[in-house]
Amino acid sequence: MWNAKNAFLAIVGLLGAGLFVVVIMRGPSAPPVPKKVSVDRVSRPGGYLGSAACRECHSAIYQTYQQHPMAQSMAPVGTAPEIEDYRNGTEFQRPKSRRYRVERTAEGVFHHESGLSIGGETIYDQKVPVHFAVGSGRRGRSYLSQQDGTLLVSAISWYSAEKRWDLSPGYKPAKHQRFERVATARCLECHAGRIAYQGTPTTDLVQQYEAAPFVEFGIGCERCHGPGESHVARHRDERGGVTDPIVNPAKLKPFRRDAVCNQCHLQGAGHQLRVGRRYHDFRPGDHLGENWTLFVMGTGVGQGGGTTAISHVEQMQSSACYRESEGKLGCASCHDPHSVPEESQRREHFNGRCASCHAQTGCSLPLSERQAAPSQGSCIDCHMPRLSAADVPHTVQTDHRLLRTPQLPVVTPDGNAPVEPDAAVEPRVFDAHVAPIAEWEVQRAKGLMLAEVIQAGGGKPLVDQAEQLLNAARAVRADDVEMLDALAFIRLNQGETVAAVEHWQRALELDSQRQGPLDALATYFQSQGNDAEAAKYLQRLIKILPWRADLHFRYSQILERQGKTKHALEAAQIAYRRDPSRPAVCRLLLRLHNTLGNSLEADTIRRKLRQLEGR
Repeated sequence: MWNAKNAFLAIVGLLGAGLFVVVIMRGPSAPPVPKKVSVDRVSRPGGYLGSAACRECHSAIYQTYQQHPMAQSMAPVGTAPEIEDYRNGTEFQRPKSRRYRVERTAEGVFHHESGLSIGGETIYDQKVPVHFAVGSGRRGRSYLSQQDGTLLVSAISWYSAEKRWDLSPGYKPAKHQRFERVATARCLECHAGRIAYQGTPTTDLVQQYEAAPFVEFGIGCERCHGPGESHVARHRDERGGVTDPIVNPAKLKPFRRDAVCNQCHLQGAGHQLRVGRRYHDFRPGDHLGENWTLFVMGTGVGQGGGTTAISHVEQMQSSACYRESEGKLGCASCHDPHSVPEESQRREHFNGRCASCHAQTGCSLPLSERQAAPSQGSCIDCHMPRLSAADVPHTVQTDHRLLRTPQLPVVTPDGNAPVEPDAAVEPRVFDAHVAPIAEWEVQRAKGLMLAEVIQAGGGKPLVDQAEQLLNAARAVRADDVEMLDALAFIRLNQGETVAAVEHWQRALELDSQRQGPLDALATYFQSQGNDAEAAKYLQRLIKILPWRADLHFRYSQILERQGKTKHALEAAQIAYRRDPSRPAVCRLLLRLHNTLGNSLEADTIRRKLRQLEGR
């Protein structure tokens, strides 16, 4: 079915769908009837050379930057600096019916999920190779498995603060995506320097990548300074009269300067790509609004002191320091983008940054109180305490609200500080005053996000509002694949099946590879007993997403009903290899083996099925 974006749904889960959608829809305005437009993809020039090209002239900064966490944001798992413990504590059980294990061998690193019977016997052991380490390791690491041209997230992550392996962020022990969670382009573009897509990137949830998916692993020089080809050519050709095209963020106007950091350090309450844009289209010097319609609300910090992991920007912009600086205060006011101070130098470094603005007044507390634990003379330890990151387990982040008298967080029994909604805070388009977005496109973004809430099961009363917004936007841009997909789901929710099918089929006429409509139509026709039509869509979808176990399972069911037992068995076996945890797959395999007279195989599957169902 139509896929929601993980970041927005995580916020909805924390805030409660009711609050968010009520305020986002406050007083919708009826748009004028504008001229219909068709916006083709806006091509962005390339000209990337990679950070190594910068070393020749900027060797000192280059070498320093290699120690920065951003430069270490992604690496092949075999060459990443080893911060994990591969010898001790490599197993854990969450829940008791599943055991997770990390294994490093001469062939590589493998993550295991084993299903356990009620007596502790191993029912299955799924072994998945992991190829890339995501994250510098300061907070932790997650891992990617490259399968069938796609990058999938492992269920297992390393948490540095507690020096332990555990389930990855967003994974609930009782039910999660195991090894089939997609590493989206939005995630990868902020964790890797440059990505090698197969063909032109799309706006779909799942992208296809080259066999070597990363042109540059870590976040490189060009992410903040722009493509370097013309800059290098200018200096090598000594064309002094030509304006240097390289970007120095410090020389940009405040909102464009901040956008260089905000492209990855601002998650907000939700976002949609601008029409015609892709995630890799941002260039230093752009406003965020030139690439995304991005909504923010509040600071991401609840009354209990919990916070979300990517809310630095909202917090900083709420501070008196930021407001009174009239745009002068930015990320680089405190953070050197090329280096991170050693822990022993941290207090002196940040105290100096604070003193650059507060040298005249200084701290009003007596020296004895300033030097007392836990702050021990550190401005930021007092005014920017570390809060629990409620959406990423075992981690903390610094409170960027810069409060005069911060409140200590209230910690819940599970060790986390809760995040509650900022009451009566209305979502707004970020930086709308400096990067205006047409009303119809704001309506499009709001409508798509409301549709995501509805699909997640949290906003059925909002169907009419989402439909109103999307229809208003379609008056401007009728053949919009994302809106057709969302409206189809809304029509289905309203019981208008024929209209839903028509929308999905129209979406596929515009983009034959669009995953949501293919999945939705396969599901619909299968539910109607039209196996022949459902099989056509499943076959197309399996070619795009061959790693999805559920697709092979559904296809096997159709083949079984069509009497194609051997082919059904082949599809069911693929489904089992991809996901051996599902009793339904075992039941299907058992029927097929019995039909074909495979008694030994049937006995084996029967035992596994009894163990799975007995847990």
